[in-house]
Amino acid sequence: MTTGGGFIAGSIIGKMVLDMTGWKQSIATVDKDGKALGSKFDALGQKFQDVGTKMTVVGAAVVASLSAMIIKSAKYGDEMVEIAQKVGINVTVLSSYKLAADKTGMSIDGLARGLKFLSMNMVEASKGTGDGADIFKELGISVTDASGKLRDTDVVLGEVATAFAGMEGGAEKTTLAVKLFGRAGMDMIPFLNLGADGLTRERTEAERLGLVLSGPAAKAQNEFNDQLDALKDATLGASMAIGSALIPAAQAVVKHLIDVAAAVVAWTKENPALTQGIGTIALAAGALLSLLGPLTIAIGAVLKNIVYLRAAASKAIVFTVVLAGAAVLIKAMSDFKYEFDNMNAAMKQAGSSGFERFLESIN
Repeated sequence: MTTGGGFIAGSIIGKMVLDMTGWKQSIATVDKDGKALGSKFDALGQKFQDVGTKMTVVGAAVVASLSAMIIKSAKYGDEMVEIAQKVGINVTVLSSYKLAADKTGMSIDGLARGLKFLSMNMVEASKGTGDGADIFKELGISVTDASGKLRDTDVVLGEVATAFAGMEGGAEKTTLAVKLFGRAGMDMIPFLNLGADGLTRERTEAERLGLVLSGPAAKAQNEFNDQLDALKDATLGASMAIGSALIPAAQAVVKHLIDVAAAVVAWTKENPALTQGIGTIALAAGALLSLLGPLTIAIGAVLKNIVYLRAAASKAIVFTVVLAGAAVLIKAMSDFKYEFDNMNAAMKQAGSSGFERFLESIN
């Protein structure tokens, strides 16, 4: 090859080397940029995951809160409707007294029964029969209007409350309360002591707080609560249907387990020595496992710290740590061999024929 040819060949090779170097640098740059971009996408993805998790938690909390509100509202309306139906009182009137009843320690059910008894006394008084006529006359309260029509119970209740608020406490007041309101009368005295003005004030406040139920609202709440009860019964019915279908198979399994248990008892009685041998093997295996655990942990600790051992500046420290780890491993392996020998001896003593007989007895 001439000198000119060698120069040209060298130039070509040099250019190829330079091109290769540039190519590698370009790849390195692209790889670096790719990693940086990947890191940014990872961070962005993590942010989306965090936001999604928070949205899920908040959404679940909102759904749970609203569900609790709906169920509580349905139960309240259902309770009011059922009590009102039992005693024949308008549900709106009854619910309007809830706040006053709560403040004076009176249950809404007891109040409803008391109002029912008051209505019965009003009917008797309008006819001039029973104790009602004398009681209302004594209190100066008329149970009928100018046309002879029976007045509303809540209106008469307000007048009775005003009369009670002006009375001194004592046996006479308690007796009168029981005559007018039945067994609930004694519990109603603090309620009645509010007087008509106090009851009106509490009913207005109950309306402001949303405790007073309109007829349509109470009906809707009552129907929804009934649907919840139906759902519970439907769930119970589905469980019973599935359970009934699975009972035959479950009975077969249980019967087989009973037979196996009986076979184990019979086999144990027939082979007391072999049973003792099996127990010995089990104890030896337990002891063996209790030693394998620390041994495994020790091996893992040594493997985990190899990197740190290599990076240690002092060879003396490395040697000390390795020596200590080796000592732990040797001790653990020695204990392992001892327990393994014990288990092996126990298995030889028990023999394999006993296991074969046991398996045959439960099959």
